[in-house]
Amino acid sequence: VVNSGSISEQSWKASLSVIEGIVSKHGKSPDSSIRIIATESLRRPFNADKFIAAVKSSFGLEVELLSGEEEALYAFRAGSEGRTDADAEVSVLDIGGGSTEIATGNKDGISYWKSLAIGAVNLTDKHLLHEIPMTDEIDSLQADITTHLAEVYYNSTEQVLVGVGGTITTLAALKLKAWDKVDGASLSLEETSVLVQILSRMNLNQRQQLDAMPLRRAEIILAGSMILLLSMKHLQMENIVVSTKGVRHGFLYTRWPDWSTRTNPG
Repeated sequence: VVNSGSISEQSWKASLSVIEGIVSKHGKSPDSSIRIIATESLRRPFNADKFIAAVKSSFGLEVELLSGEEEALYAFRAGSEGRTDADAEVSVLDIGGGSTEIATGNKDGISYWKSLAIGAVNLTDKHLLHEIPMTDEIDSLQADITTHLAEVYYNSTEQVLVGVGGTITTLAALKLKAWDKVDGASLSLEETSVLVQILSRMNLNQRQQLDAMPLRRAEIILAGSMILLLSMKHLQMENIVVSTKGVRHGFLYTRWPDWSTRTNPG
C-alpha cells in the first residue's frame, strides 16, 4: 500500500503469493487451521474489499480486518505476556508498516489505547524520497510524527515500556549484532538517538550491509526508528524493552488462551 490510498499491483501480487505459499505448505495438514488477519494496510485502501474478496475466491479463506483498538489490544497482550512484574502498569508500543499503536494496562487488561496512521512504510513513501534523506525530508518526517503523537495521552508515572514489531527488533539486533538475544533486550533513548543519526547518513546499500539488517527492512528502518525515538521522547521514557512477539501472538493468546503455554508459538 502506498500513499495513493490503494493497494498497488505489486503489493497485491506479493501478498497473494505469500498466502499461496502458506496454503501450499500448511493447508493440507489435518492439524492446520489458517487464519488471516489484516491491520492498517487494509483499513485505509479504497480497494481493500476487492483484495479480501480475491483472497476468498482464490483460497477459500476469510480475511479478518482488525480495528485499531483490536490491533492495540493484541499488541499489548503479546508485549506484556509472561512479564514477571504482572501487577505493574505496562505500555506497549507497536510500530508497524502502516500504523503505530500504543496501549497501557496491566494483567487485568488495557486502560488506554491509541492507533495512529503512521508507520515505517507509509512515512518512508511520503517523506524519504532520497536514499540519504535531505534535511527538509527529515524535518517533514519529524513534524508528521510529532503531530500524530500529540494525540497520545501519556502518564509519566513509573511504567515499563515494551516495544514490538520489526523496527525495534531490528534496532536491538543492530545494537547486539545478533538476533539470538533480542527478546528481552533493552534500548535506551540515547542509543536509539545514535542509531537514528547513523542510519540517516547511510544510503540503502550501506544499511543493507549492516550486521543483522534484513534486506527489506533496510528500506524502511529510518522512518520506523524515528517513530520510536520521538515516541520515547513523547512518553518520557528513557528505556524500552524489546519483545519479539507481535499482533499475531496476541491474537492467538486472546482467541486461544492455552496457546501462551506452548514453548514455541511461532
